[in-house]
Amino acid sequence: MLRDSSNTVSGDDKLAPLSDLPDFVTEDSEVRNQLIEWQTEWMDEFDIDYYRVDTVKHVDSTTWSALKNSLTKVNPDFKMIGEYSGAGYANTAGELGTGSMDALLDFDFNDFAKDFVGGKISTVENSLLKRNGVLNNTATMGNFLNSHDEDTLQYKLVNESKFSEEEAYNLMKVAATLQITAKGQPVIYYGDELGQAGANDWPNQTNRRDFDWKELEAQKADNNSIYKHYKTMLSIRNAYTDVFARGSRNVVASSDEEGYDIIARSYGDTTLYVGMNINDTAKEVKVPVNANAGDTVKNLYDGKTYTVSSDKTVTVSIPAAKDGGTVILTEVKKTVDPTPADPGKKDPTPIPAKKDGVISVTDKAAIETKKAAPKSGDDNEAATYVCLLGLAMVAITAATYRKKRACK
Repeated sequence: MLRDSSNTVSGDDKLAPLSDLPDFVTEDSEVRNQLIEWQTEWMDEFDIDYYRVDTVKHVDSTTWSALKNSLTKVNPDFKMIGEYSGAGYANTAGELGTGSMDALLDFDFNDFAKDFVGGKISTVENSLLKRNGVLNNTATMGNFLNSHDEDTLQYKLVNESKFSEEEAYNLMKVAATLQITAKGQPVIYYGDELGQAGANDWPNQTNRRDFDWKELEAQKADNNSIYKHYKTMLSIRNAYTDVFARGSRNVVASSDEEGYDIIARSYGDTTLYVGMNINDTAKEVKVPVNANAGDTVKNLYDGKTYTVSSDKTVTVSIPAAKDGGTVILTEVKKTVDPTPADPGKKDPTPIPAKKDGVISVTDKAAIETKKAAPKSGDDNEAATYVCLLGLAMVAITAATYRKKRACK
């Protein structure tokens, strides 16, 4: 079942062990079928919705397709997001749209975030505009800022971009906004929501240190913490799944020199204006909006409302990076009572907004109920994955599984 000298081809991506780890001989149909049987049973028994698949490039495509076929036979809505080292929207290595992987981790995204908060806003926007046009619900990318295989973005901002530790921590809030409001699946590495930084410095591996539960409790009590920023942003993402997962992206106002960016994310008849500020002071910006003079626009980030002026703009102050560096504007729809003459008529029960399907390691209620992902096949690109190394992910050469017990 495991590879030995008789079936190893030295240097081959698929026919040689990776980093001297034990390697299943998946090109052997008997081995492949046994592994697939185990993984399908695990998925079915523990009600798992998604697999985060490790080392995609080191397992043959026949095995991945056979695994996906087996999983979807039991659960037609089952999805897989794969880790293919170096993959990006312009380089998917032929792994998407093949009937196996539904998404790949985007290894370009943390570089986008680093450049964005470093002031190269227009350059990053050009890339994100192209990326937005390429991704769809059958072939999408996972937006991640950090992982267990790299120095964290926050560490890089200090050691490569030469920001102070405080500046880097503050800029991670803006990076999170960029991540969560971009098309694709936000993939949150454990500790991101606390601003945990670390290096890929074997044998210390400070990028893999224990989750700081005491720091979590402290941040819960701090309304300006990065944890509260993530909570706010993910709730907005969940409330406007279609806009962020499927919507168009257009720059409304932006300046590298002044350190701000405002984009319009639109889907159907809904447009959200996302403003980001990388400065250490607030930035006042006049935002053109698709609304009429006198209409009301609401900032979903802090709840403030604005009246659209005669030139169809609203003037907003995007808070400093330390205060979130974010505004998200939406037009307040005017509602008309369909039966004003009938005082006894009750309002219809509102239809709850579609959810992105976030399960957070710090959200006990979500963990207990395990409402982790949308079931519609068309919602593939709307799903938000949480990458919890050692807590809810167990990695082996063939695949990475999420355990039900670990989630609890």
